[in-house]
Amino acid sequence: GLAAYWKDADIAHRLHLGPSFVTIVGRVRSCEERAKRALRPVPPCRAPGMAVFVSEAQIIPTAMD
Repeated sequence: GLAAYWKDADIAHRLHLGPSFVTIVGRVRSCEERAKRALRPVPPCRAPGMAVFVSEAQIIPTAMD
């Protein structure tokens, strides 16, 4: 699987509360390449390899919400 890095920590927290349908917009990038090309220091990835860097997310209400 891919690691996900969320721009909005509140959405990431809400997703840990239970299963949800989510629409996300982000970039799939190599963690190593992202760190090399960054114009300013970026936090290191939790795991090497590819990751999704989420810039926007929408939680879609379900009947269980």
